[in-house]
Amino acid sequence: MKKGKRLTECLNVREKSSAFLVSDCEITVTGCSKVEEYTPELVRLKRVDGHMEIYGKSLTVSTYFGSEITLSGKIESIKLIQKNNGNECH
Repeated sequence: MKKGKRLTECLNVREKSSAFLVSDCEITVTGCSKVEEYTPELVRLKRVDGHMEIYGKSLTVSTYFGSEITLSGKIESIKLIQKNNGNECH
C-alpha cells in the first residue's frame, strides 16, 4: 500500500453518503465534505457522491461535526445531484 492513500482508495471502495429526514423541520446528512452555499432558503452541500440542495425557510445549521451536518428549519424540498462514473445524473 502506498503511503498517503486512503484505505477506501486502495480497496477500490466507493464512499457513500446518507440523509436522514426526521420531519419537515430537521435533516441530518452524512458524507458532507463542504457547505457550498448557505442562506435561510437554500443550503447546498458537496457530498462524497455528488451534491444535495435543501430548500426551505429559516434554515439553520444545528450541528456540523466531521462529515455530518444537521439542519433545522422548515424543509420544503430536497434535490439530489449524484455522480455516476464521473458524470452527474439528476
